Amino acid sequence: MVKKNYSLVRALKLIVLVIAFSLVAYLVLALGNGIIIINPESNTNYSSNFIVNCSYINNSVDILNPLYQNTTFYVNQSDVWQPLSNITSYNITNFSVSFVVNITNITDSKGLAFNCTIGNETALAPVFGGNITTGIMIDDTPPAISTPILPVTGGNYSGSIVLNVSIIDPTAGISTIYFNVTNSSGGQNGTYTASNQGNYWNATINTSKYIGGIYNITVYANDSLSLNSTLVSSNVTFDNTAPIISSFSCSPSSVTLGEVVTCTCSVSDALSGVNTLSYSSTTTPSTASPGTFTVTCTPADNAGNSATADTTYTITDVGGSTSSGGGASTWTSTSVVTAEQFQEGYTKQLGVKNRLKIAVENNDHYVGITALTTSTVTLEIRSTPQQATLSVGDLRRFDVTNDSYYDLSVKLESISNSKANLTIKSIHEEVTVETIEEEQQEEQEATGTEGEVEPPPQGRSYWWIWIIVIIVIAVGVVAFFLIKNKRK
Repeated sequence: MVKKNYSLVRALKLIVLVIAFSLVAYLVLALGNGIIIINPESNTNYSSNFIVNCSYINNSVDILNPLYQNTTFYVNQSDVWQPLSNITSYNITNFSVSFVVNITNITDSKGLAFNCTIGNETALAPVFGGNITTGIMIDDTPPAISTPILPVTGGNYSGSIVLNVSIIDPTAGISTIYFNVTNSSGGQNGTYTASNQGNYWNATINTSKYIGGIYNITVYANDSLSLNSTLVSSNVTFDNTAPIISSFSCSPSSVTLGEVVTCTCSVSDALSGVNTLSYSSTTTPSTASPGTFTVTCTPADNAGNSATADTTYTITDVGGSTSSGGGASTWTSTSVVTAEQFQEGYTKQLGVKNRLKIAVENNDHYVGITALTTSTVTLEIRSTPQQATLSVGDLRRFDVTNDSYYDLSVKLESISNSKANLTIKSIHEEVTVETIEEEQQEEQEATGTEGEVEPPPQGRSYWWIWIIVIIVIAVGVVAFFLIKNKRK
């Protein structure tokens, strides 16, 4: 009986051992079976085709001989798993499949995840991978460079300029941007690393450090995957030399009232060329008033450099006088202020009997100096005669069109060497009671401080005046006593 029980126990133990072994084997196989993504590794980046390797572990008989037809590579983009079809070649070995992925047709993205399934020749249900590679970035597109805001091809520049261009790389992001300057023969001249404000990248270059001439400026853009783009602005001219005024004169230089005077300004510029819109090469100034007039030629080149030259012409009336003809003043010099100068504000030193000629609503007007002290100046404004006295620092306004709006302002900047430094400017400001009172107050203050009057010469003796006074007194006394004695 005991022997039978012992045999039964042994049998039960054997059964339990077999069950336990089977369970362990099953667990090993169940838990061990799975797909490992050998490549790509998580958090890697690709800008060209790459190899994918899916391996099945644990020597499962079911996947002993995998076939590529039963192998599918998946990519997760925007939280959607999709099979990847653009596979170009396979390499099949026991327990693994590797193939090359052509990324040409994959949209540039970052944060991608990859997985795969593997099946064998018996077309058993594929096993989906357990380990997912994540954080993959694919980008085979170099940075996109837009047409530069500055410089432009064929542009002309002087002084310091800010090179500026828009560059975008939404996937990998920009790594470095720089501008390269080369001369027309290809020689290296300078490299400037750009800084950015959003998508705009800029660098400052001082063109005066370069020899005047033609240059090419290339933008180099690199992203974080070392993809690069270039864009060239060619035939850019650096010019920091002012135009040359070879001659400027008026012919004839002296005419009578109403005769024609032609003033000619000859200009050249060897680099960027003359900006013909900046000046008039030939002008015919007014000869309606007698006097000596100054005209100015101020040409600019296409890089913004400018030059200035003055010349004069004289107008006399039939009798040979150069007087202004309409007052007692005789003007010795008249300078013509151009419309642009008048609009922006024009400053000039004038002495007594000097005046400026301006045009307001196509009518000629004059601002002249009739008197000058060490601290004040007296002005005459014509054609409608007005007179004003200004102290240093005063600004006065004048209405010369009788429309209740001030047309011009005159400021006395300073007085030195018997010259007044005046600034004249075109304005359009309403005449009000308050502004009239302001002008009157300034006039009173200015006329109350007419400046220092030169004292009479020192060292003269006035003793003879006292002798005359004494004689007159003595004669008066004698006459008084004579009249008194006659009455007695």
